[in-house]
Amino acid sequence: MLDTRRLILLRDLSEYGTVTLVAEAHGITVSAVSQQLRALEAEAGAPLMLRAGRGMRLTRAGEVLVQRTAKVVAALEEAAGAVLALDGRVQGSLVVACFQTGLGALAAPPARTLRERHPGLEVRLFDALPAQALRLLRNREADVAITYRYAPAPDDIGAGLRARRLFGERLMLLVPESLRAAAVAGGLGALSEADWIAGEDGTPCTDALVQAARAAGFNPRIAHRCHHFATMAELAAAGLGAAIVPELSARRRPPGLAVVPLDLPERRIDVVVRDGTQDRPVIAEALRVIEEELHSV
Repeated sequence: MLDTRRLILLRDLSEYGTVTLVAEAHGITVSAVSQQLRALEAEAGAPLMLRAGRGMRLTRAGEVLVQRTAKVVAALEEAAGAVLALDGRVQGSLVVACFQTGLGALAAPPARTLRERHPGLEVRLFDALPAQALRLLRNREADVAITYRYAPAPDDIGAGLRARRLFGERLMLLVPESLRAAAVAGGLGALSEADWIAGEDGTPCTDALVQAARAAGFNPRIAHRCHHFATMAELAAAGLGAAIVPELSARRRPPGLAVVPLDLPERRIDVVVRDGTQDRPVIAEALRVIEEELHSV
């Protein structure tokens, strides 16, 4: 019989692409991961992976095993959840990983409600970008993740995880008050000569800016770089340029800032759990309260 723990290592190799990252995720050595994967190949009786540059890729046999592994792990999670459901009590601990701008608006209110309703439940929040949040889920360091995906993001978030859409978040244009009228009347095209404020190249929001600007007929001249949306708003309010940010990040508006909704694909906000855990009393209650708090806003 194939070893489940080794199958999980193979599954994670398919996600991370290198043995080093798998070792880091599991807190073990690279040589230990390699040894376990070689043992799995011996058990399976077929090559499961091939070297590809600095990383690894799965063979067809490896891909088949990873697909089956997701079902096996989900079945084990469901079995554990069925035992917990016999008791039915919402108690123990719950770790929720959420991106920074969503912590206060999307994670904190459900955490407060869960603690008030279930005194025996310890709720902890963890600030994590989506990729990190999903890794925490896979490594069982988090129970629930609240994440985002920019269009055109694939629906598949990886083996062993289950995502539920919470809502679509609009992208907003931040400009100095002096540019409000031009932005409202002419949209992005009216700002083709403006300076822009953005994050690093390759980040989702910067990619959204570049794609939207090119669709409007120009390449944005990015004059200022910063990592935080709140800082982008302050720079725009100071008259230093324009920026595009998600709606949650545009709620706090410094004086002199104009916020203009854009007709662009929305950023999708998801709640994610490990497949098979969604019926566990603690996680089922957390999902229910997250939806409840969202609809009460």
